[in-house]
Amino acid sequence: MVGPLAKDVDSLALCMRALLCEDMFHLDPSVPPIPFNEQMYTSTKQLRIGYFENDGYWIPTPSMKRAIMETKRLLEEAGHTVCLLILQENGEIPGVTKVTEEDEEELQLYNGYTNDFWDKTFKKAVTGSVGLPLSVQCVALPWHDELCLCFMREVERLVKKRKGTSVPPEKSHQSIHA
Repeated sequence: MVGPLAKDVDSLALCMRALLCEDMFHLDPSVPPIPFNEQMYTSTKQLRIGYFENDGYWIPTPSMKRAIMETKRLLEEAGHTVCLLILQENGEIPGVTKVTEEDEEELQLYNGYTNDFWDKTFKKAVTGSVGLPLSVQCVALPWHDELCLCFMREVERLVKKRKGTSVPPEKSHQSIHA
């Protein structure tokens, strides 16, 4: 899947505003004529968010599972409803956390589902990754990219708050929760 890359969620929203405009609908007939929904993107309503710990094919490594659970905790603490779900792909929030020495130690016990060639190859590929950033994937229903961006912006805000960094005032938005 190909898509835009940006340094933050606001930059992705700017890209989507540029792509989902009247001119683009006339230039590219494959783009559905659905303009960017600013109200959905800037919503301050509480979100109901589904998450999953594995996709049924791969068991996440300890560091991956920790990144998911840390994000879940941040969202719950901010007042959002978080429930277990199976999802498809959409967007990603980079740098939620980093691989730790403890993750690396727990990885030694990782066997995957069957400890077969693929599980062993996966374990080998992620071994030695202490200090590398971990991301979480964010998704929304088809044609609801603004909702996905809204969710991504909230996760980005909560992670920055936890790290003690904040979005500059001209870039900040209201929290999604009421």
